[in-house]
Amino acid sequence: MQPAAYGGYEMGFSALLETSFSIGKVCASSAWVCGLYMVHNWLGGLFPKQAQDELWGQDSCGQDLCGQDSGTFISGSYAPIGKATSVEGGYLLSGRFPFSSGSPGAAWNLCGAMLPIGPEGR
Repeated sequence: MQPAAYGGYEMGFSALLETSFSIGKVCASSAWVCGLYMVHNWLGGLFPKQAQDELWGQDSCGQDLCGQDSGTFISGSYAPIGKATSVEGGYLLSGRFPFSSGSPGAAWNLCGAMLPIGPEGR
């Protein structure tokens, strides 16, 4: 499901389901983590290009950065238990995340947090 620009196949959700179901016949835990890795690559493809370049290690010329490659895995902990504080240029994330499925094999982690209410209640 990873974007083709970063070495992926951009496959759809049916490929995710078929792969997860096949793996799940042998090991449900492996199917869970593999499914998360796949869907996180899809989610990463929705990020702005600069973030995608950071995820998959590409500079503006498409050159590999920091030894990363298109096989970068992304784990996640979606529960919005973290705290995001507005700082210049973005947010500062703090908190404890008691679990993140797939973290031992991942180079990146998606963490959920509640954003502070901004101007005009946004």
